[in-house]
Amino acid sequence: MNTNKNSMLVVMALMTLLVGSATLQAGDAQVFSVRDFGAQGDGENLDTKAIQDAFDKCGKAGGGTVVIPKGTYLSALSDL
Repeated sequence: MNTNKNSMLVVMALMTLLVGSATLQAGDAQVFSVRDFGAQGDGENLDTKAIQDAFDKCGKAGGGTVVIPKGTYLSALSDL
């Protein structure tokens, strides 16, 4: 496996963990779905910017939960 594929697998594993923890913590906190920021989750389109935008908005709101609905999200390290 090359470095890019290894990096993608790590990102996908982290996304899976985030989805599970987001579901458990949603409660009364503000919820930010990556789909609302343009993520496709189709395994074909790069969703990096939409995912980062959701986390940025959550941070600017003082906290909350970023939700990544079921799907295959492609993301990569970038300078956005």
